[in-house]
Amino acid sequence: MDLVVVLSPAPEHATVEEITGTDGDMEVSNERAFVTKHHDTVRGAQGDARPWMEIEIPDHLRMVPPSDLDVSVQGLAQLYAASRT
Repeated sequence: MDLVVVLSPAPEHATVEEITGTDGDMEVSNERAFVTKHHDTVRGAQGDARPWMEIEIPDHLRMVPPSDLDVSVQGLAQLYAASRT
């Protein structure tokens, strides 16, 4: 599968990453890059005629337990945990 990652222009402090593959496209976004209370939104589409649909991340794919920490801190913990496996 070919993969292209594009950082798209977004409102100030927001993040949007687009991942284009041969089987479909994904978009990961959040209204803020840091100090946010909301988890990233993940959407996907396959083919030009298909609508974008939100993709829920199953709990069993999360490597650290839920907590009251800021979501950006939880994301960093997820990256650290993934790097240790």
